[in-house]
Amino acid sequence: MKTAIENNADVILLSMNTSNLETSDLLQEVIKEAVQKNISVVVSAGNQNSDTEYVIPSNIEDAIVVSAVNKEKEKAQYSNYGEEVDYSAYGFYKNMEGTSFAAAVTEGSKPILT
Repeated sequence: MKTAIENNADVILLSMNTSNLETSDLLQEVIKEAVQKNISVVVSAGNQNSDTEYVIPSNIEDAIVVSAVNKEKEKAQYSNYGEEVDYSAYGFYKNMEGTSFAAAVTEGSKPILT
């Protein structure tokens, strides 16, 4: 992330999460630094069907959190959910699925969203 910030990236995509920690000061500081430099940080909500309030980095305020929907445009059964979610997108491609796909779709749409 530091390299992306130093090179003035437009968007940083984080396809990772954990619910083993309550918070991560380091990750929170780096995301805040990116946002202060007008770099969007898009994160996948996670695939545990859990509340994003308890999932890092989905619970970091400055992150753009993306959950997944299925073909019927309903919450995908695996997708995390919660007040922290900013966008939802299709989370499947061929025989693979996950909020990482949804986050990538949203990240790729950023020029349209802004």
